Amino acid sequence: MIYKVQYQTLEDDTTFNLGFDYPLGDNTKVFAWYSEIEKENNPDNKFLALGFEHKLSYQF
Repeated sequence: MIYKVQYQTLEDDTTFNLGFDYPLGDNTKVFAWYSEIEKENNPDNKFLALGFEHKLSYQF
């Protein structure tokens, strides 16, 4: 499993991201991430994403 963390600030705005990738095979993984964005003039924004990725490989 691969964990990912990111924190960012720009003037009075901040962003925090937390996620992970979980490999199911050589070409397949599932992933999830959570993001929280705080802006000076906007209400707090929170996002959650779940996904599935499969890379196709072709040989010509």
